[in-house]
Amino acid sequence: MHKILVLIAVICVSGGYIYWDSVREPTQIKEALQEHEQAIKVPDFEYTDINGNQSSLYAHEEKVILLNFWATWCAPCVKEFPDMVALSEKFEDQLVFIAMSVDENPDNIGRFLKRLPKETQSSLKHLGNVYIAHDQDKAIAQDLFQTIKYPETYVIRKDLKVEEKVVGEIDWLSTKIVNRIKSLK
Repeated sequence: MHKILVLIAVICVSGGYIYWDSVREPTQIKEALQEHEQAIKVPDFEYTDINGNQSSLYAHEEKVILLNFWATWCAPCVKEFPDMVALSEKFEDQLVFIAMSVDENPDNIGRFLKRLPKETQSSLKHLGNVYIAHDQDKAIAQDLFQTIKYPETYVIRKDLKVEEKVVGEIDWLSTKIVNRIKSLK
């Protein structure tokens, strides 16, 4: 009987932690700024977007960059994606949004884009500052940025240094975030 009670207690504590972890506010940390007096410069990498255009992270120097690691199977990623596109539209001249999918099957990305709200699909057609890319082997997400939890977004300043790392879904159109992006111009 004692073993059963211990097992039930362990299951309850584990379940409570899993629930807490799923509903708590996402962590927004200035990891690089806490560990160092100056922010860390992000590593450069090359990528090919879903239209076949090649570029690199450093090609977007002099603009604020939102580098978002996401997946089509990730519910919080799906939820925040339209807001990130809307934010990109709001700051079209000052901001670049690189949406780096870690999906194993690249076809899932196309299907995902077709299911987006019409306004978001329309914005994606004319915005020149949104790049949707595929990191199938996760060489960028995991090897360069040690990302294992999605969504994870790096807010990168114009000098290519990390301003903030956001783990989890947030409201990208909130006044706080909009003002933050404005301050990085």
